[in-house]
Parts: sequence; structure tokens; C-alpha cells
Amino acid sequence: MSKKILLVTDSVSYGKLGMSAQVPVLSRMGYDVYNLPTALVSNNFGYPDYEMLLTTAYMKRSVEIWQAQGFSFDAISIGFVATGEQAGIIRDLVEFNKKKNPDLIVTLDPIMGDDGQLYHGLGEENVNALQSVCKFADVITPNFTEACFLADMLKGKTSVSEDEAKSLAEKLHNDFSTECVITSTKVGNKNAIETYTKDACELSFYEEVPVAFSGTGDFFSAYFLGTLLKGVPIVKAAEEAGKFVKDLVAKYAGQEDKLVGIAVEEYLQEMNM
Repeated sequence: MSKKILLVTDSVSYGKLGMSAQVPVLSRMGYDVYNLPTALVSNNFGYPDYEMLLTTAYMKRSVEIWQAQGFSFDAISIGFVATGEQAGIIRDLVEFNKKKNPDLIVTLDPIMGDDGQLYHGLGEENVNALQSVCKFADVITPNFTEACFLADMLKGKTSVSEDEAKSLAEKLHNDFSTECVITSTKVGNKNAIETYTKDACELSFYEEVPVAFSGTGDFFSAYFLGTLLKGVPIVKAAEEAGKFVKDLVAKYAGQEDKLVGIAVEEYLQEMNM
């Protein structure tokens, strides 16, 4: 029987971002995928304008109904969280599922920024909400910018030393009692994925494809969770997810509109997963 994964994040109407990026990856990996949108977003925040409708009341009522029906999941993947109220709803959802399934895996990709700053329209409330969600996640997968905002250190820096990178990961681990994978870390002039687990802190260096697509973090978090659920250790799962994203970006590097993300379905059909 296929494992059931619940995605709790934004639903973007135009573009392969959020749920629209994650669903095809996890479905192709053989999982049953369900969703609880935190917001309906017209398009990427990177365009000159966008519309966003928060779905907080819908989330609250849906979770109440699901709990009454006894619905449960094998994993919960959390992404965009807009408010503290949403964070509380998600906490209740996680606690209910933990009682029904002690082996539940909860991951968090704290979507809020990149390149040293928060995304257009996001602010301190989003940071605070995601910090509270970190406390009940098993693994968090922020990019370097998001990690800096969560830890409240090194903000605005684009490159760090190995010691600074390890201090950042250690602070996240200590503050939130979670294991972490930090993507897009620039250590000197090298690119790295950093993993901090109960066993060790490791830096995995890689060659960057010099193209910036939106949605790559969503692809990473989906592939990472799908690999983790197959029993692969965190460090190896992070490396495999990084390779998946790197190969995907390299294949579509010539695409003109990078903000819309990558229509991943055709690529997935070619893969042996």
C-alpha cells in the first residue's frame, strides 16, 4: 500500500511552484498525495503584481473534519505558512497524526525568501509563524537566506566560512530541536548543501548551474521527502535531491521565463524512479 503524504503549503495558480511543483514529483515516486492549501496565490511573488487569498478558516474547518473522520498520513510536508494562527492549526494537525502514527515524518521547507531578503510582500509575521512550525518538524530544509532569518544571524550575507555555516546549522538545531538541511549555501566560492543531524554536521559541495529558476526549492523538498520515506539517510537523501534539481535545471536552462518554474511532468516520464 502506498504511503500517504499531506502537503501543507500555498497553491499557485500560474506556475510550477508550491503544490504544483511537488505533486507530480511525489506522485511519480509512487506516493498518494493529499493537500491542505495555506493560501491561493495567483502567480509568483517575483512578478510585478500578484493576488493572494489566505485559507485559514478553510484549513481550520478541514482539520476538524479530518480529525472527526480519523484521516491520517505517513508524512506531512509543510511549506508556506502565512500567520501564527495557521501555525497553530498545523501544530494541532501534526499532534493528532502523531498520536495515530508515531512514525509520522514531518518536514518543513520554510518558504519566505532568497538572495539575502524576504520575498516581496512577506515580513516579520511570516518569519515568526515559520519559527513556531520549526519546533514540531522532524527535518527543516531552508535555503541559506531562510536559515539566516530563522536563526536571526548572518542576515544579509551571501557567502560564509565553514565555521559560520556550521554555527548557523547548529543554532537552528539547538533553537528548534530539529535536524536540518540548508540548501544554496555559499562557503567561500563553493556551493554546498549543509546537513545537521544528531550524528554530525556535513557539507556536500556541488557545481552550480548558473541559472535561477523559481520552484527549485519545492522540487528539492518533494524529492528529499520521497527519498527519505524510502529509508535513505538524511545526508544521502539531500545529495540525491540536490542532484535531481541540478539535472532538471540544466535540462531547461534555456527556458525564457524563469519565474514560472519548470513544467516537470515530461522530465519525470523520462526518469526511472
